[in-house]
Amino acid sequence: MIILEKAWAKVHSDYVSIIDVLRHDPFRDLTGAPGWMYQSNDDELWDKIVEGEQKQYMMASGISATT
Repeated sequence: MIILEKAWAKVHSDYVSIIDVLRHDPFRDLTGAPGWMYQSNDDELWDKIVEGEQKQYMMASGISATT
């Protein structure tokens, strides 16, 4: 993810431009692959992570900086 983030920042001129970006945006923009964002309870989210791992999907996670 760090390499994708660096490449995406370069595309957008700098890191400041991508501070509030969602994690799936760089995947979609740089690879053309679809991206999804999940907000769910722990059990549902864990099931999605396990499913993605079994299918060998590229995945990233993050948390909101605001509360």
